[in-house]
Amino acid sequence: MLHKAIQHKIASLIGYEKVAMEHPFPHHFADLYWPEKKLIIEIQCTPIALEEAIKRTLDYEKMGLNIVWILHQKSFNKKYLSPTELFLRSRSALFTDIFVNDTGIIYDQDEVIAGHRRLFRSSPYPIDITQPEILPWWVRHKRRLMIDALWNVGKGSVGFKGDRREKDLKASLKWFTIKNRLNPFYRKFEGHEWAGTRIICFLLRLFSHLVSKNAKNIGVGRRNRRGSPRRSPI
Repeated sequence: MLHKAIQHKIASLIGYEKVAMEHPFPHHFADLYWPEKKLIIEIQCTPIALEEAIKRTLDYEKMGLNIVWILHQKSFNKKYLSPTELFLRSRSALFTDIFVNDTGIIYDQDEVIAGHRRLFRSSPYPIDITQPEILPWWVRHKRRLMIDALWNVGKGSVGFKGDRREKDLKASLKWFTIKNRLNPFYRKFEGHEWAGTRIICFLLRLFSHLVSKNAKNIGVGRRNRRGSPRRSPI
């Protein structure tokens, strides 16, 4: 029932006349197929085997189709990632909190992942599912950079307006513009500048997170000290 609710919600946003629901393919039935964009939208509300997720993704890609997975937060986006979620987030996967009463959003987030543990996640970035964008190769393959081993950005072929890759791209372009205006010398090193920008973005976000977390801890500590009984002097 929840799966159907999300399916109809996305179809209504895109337009029922533009998408096909439960569209048959040689080996699978796609939850939603958008022929104009050559886009498959798979909705996953319950855990799925890693082998099945890999098979579906690769089968669609072999047919020249783009695929995005919509993962419901009741089973995904927890502290620890299953191998399936780790694989899907390394491709093109978004989250949703849409429920049967039609409330909720589709969203993306920045996150730091080490092994199968999610060390940090940002506040949700609402996604416009009606505006997919085929990503250029240098965005899809930038996970080769060392920093992306920690700051998970995914390497799928499709992105959406408002997702984390669009935000990273805007921040990087802004950084390039500032550096080029300040010193034309940096233009000779544009190929290396991307890695530096990613590291700076990562450090700024991590610093902001640590500061806000520390402020909360200080506030909790003060409240605990106020509420604790005073010890009588010996």
